[in-house]
Amino acid sequence: MDPLYILDKFLREVRARQDDLTEVLKTGGVQNWEQYQRVLGELSGLSSAESIIIDLQNKTEQEDVS
Repeated sequence: MDPLYILDKFLREVRARQDDLTEVLKTGGVQNWEQYQRVLGELSGLSSAESIIIDLQNKTEQEDVS
């Protein structure tokens, strides 16, 4: 299976989850402070994962060009 396909698929899933969590925050879907902190923590982790995936995509694309 193509590594770029896998990275792209994973990136789409990460971004979809980020969108879902952002929507929860926008619509007041958190019940308490602990849940709010949990959502922010997950968003932070997803943001880090997104950066790692993008870096891997760029490296893989550069290797394919070489």
